Amino acid sequence: MPFLDPKQEYLFRDGGATAVRIGNIFRGDHARSAEAFRLLYAMPDATIMYYGDEIGMRNLPRDPAITDTRRFVRGEFDWQDAERQLQDPRSLFAETAAIIHAAYWPYPFGRERPPLDSLFTSPPPASGSPGGVGPSRP
Repeated sequence: MPFLDPKQEYLFRDGGATAVRIGNIFRGDHARSAEAFRLLYAMPDATIMYYGDEIGMRNLPRDPAITDTRRFVRGEFDWQDAERQLQDPRSLFAETAAIIHAAYWPYPFGRERPPLDSLFTSPPPASGSPGGVGPSRP
């Protein structure tokens, strides 16, 4: 996987796989990251994006004491950067949201399209049920 991890820092499964974020692969290049998301969301099947990729998060710094390199993509969500990008209509987050919106709307099956801002807010959980999904805000 040299094109994903040129320094071979985040290999696992005896070098058969790599654990690296989009932010690392494209070295923070907003345009290339957005193009990868366009390709991802153009696919016909269910798409999966790892938390933080929508804001360009990168792997944690390499630590030789940690042998399971998948841990390097599991850092704390960067809420400060997310807040900054929410305010910037030219941010990677804004472009990623537009890509997802274009991929899934108009809403299928004849139902009315929900407003875009509903994608970023969760309804309160039903009485007696656990809270929402995804990383929780501190």
